[in-house]
Amino acid sequence: MKVFKRIIQGIGFFLLAVVLFYFVAKITGFVKLKEFYDNSTKEFTIPGLFENFIPQGLEYDEAKESFLVSGYTKNNEKSPLYIVNNDKSVKKIYLKNSLGEECLDHFGGVTIYKNYLIAAGGNGASTGRQFVYIFNLEDIYAAEENAFVSSLNEIDVYVGTAFVNVIGDYLYVGEYNHDGSPLYDIAKTVERDWMPEDAKAIMLKYALKEDATFDKAPVACYEIQDEIQGMLVTKEGEMVFSHSYGINPAHMSFHQDPKALGDITIDGATIPLYSYNKETETRRVSVSPMIEAIVYANDRIYTLNESASSKYLYGLAFRGKSVYAFDYNHQ
Repeated sequence: MKVFKRIIQGIGFFLLAVVLFYFVAKITGFVKLKEFYDNSTKEFTIPGLFENFIPQGLEYDEAKESFLVSGYTKNNEKSPLYIVNNDKSVKKIYLKNSLGEECLDHFGGVTIYKNYLIAAGGNGASTGRQFVYIFNLEDIYAAEENAFVSSLNEIDVYVGTAFVNVIGDYLYVGEYNHDGSPLYDIAKTVERDWMPEDAKAIMLKYALKEDATFDKAPVACYEIQDEIQGMLVTKEGEMVFSHSYGINPAHMSFHQDPKALGDITIDGATIPLYSYNKETETRRVSVSPMIEAIVYANDRIYTLNESASSKYLYGLAFRGKSVYAFDYNHQ
């Protein structure tokens, strides 16, 4: 009987801890995240959350008035891409590489350039092969539910592919580092002797061609802060990054012009080196833990979160199951 009693008490303590966590999360959400939610509107529920989908990337197609949501699965099966239409209807497709093999990537970011969809390849880390996929956008929309679309091309890059974004005729590709330490080991393993020794993470800028391909050498390099999951540029020219790691509080940082640090040489090309850091940061806005990609559209910042997926669940207490549109210029 004593053993049974202890089991019951253990279950009771566990349930109490869960309830306390939920209410603490709620209080924190109402206080710390007040600015964000007071100036945001809920746009749509993130698809696939209870189907083992872990959302990572977000893009808005202005022509189609549709959102594209990328990510991976908790059980490391084929990675889906969701299309959320203006009427909130959803279509799920799957992707293959140019060899016809099913993609199992994290797909940390997706972005559109002309008639192409560019997606972050690899697993989001900064080791091993890092590259981007290029898909025909018309093939994406024409595909039937649960059908596969094959990549036209894959192009290697000199940086971990945690996020991607097209700004004008340029592709920005950035990596993720969560411990705040300089990436010395990365410089040794992926041909990065050009990287500044004290850099925590790197973002590269590539000039895009008409077919969404680009030369191996980037046109600019940026030192960036750690724990970055996504980036965008507002119409005012502000660079905005989303930062998160685990259940720690997350935020978006806003930056004006980056700091110039001179030049570096990558693949025989001499390019400018810049830095986005605390000195260039003009403000930050707290957001719920585990924010992922962010995208600029309709004069708003749309945010994606992975905390409410079946892998984590606790984000349900932070309203993490929805994409929100944040009015960053609120008065």
